[in-house]
Amino acid sequence: MANKLDMGEITSFDKVKLKKTETPEKNTLQTKETTEEEKQSESSSFIHDFINLGPFSFLFDKSG
Repeated sequence: MANKLDMGEITSFDKVKLKKTETPEKNTLQTKETTEEEKQSESSSFIHDFINLGPFSFLFDKSG
């Protein structure tokens, strides 16, 4: 079989040759305040888009 792994390379791997690295944490959890701000922003943005672009935008026409 051509797809068979060469276990010799795996068993002879030397972990000592690996370099030590520091990985900074990139995914921080949001605060409750940040989540609430995003909800408010999304909500007001949705309402704005609905009024200006939605099927009933003619009802809110401000041009007169």
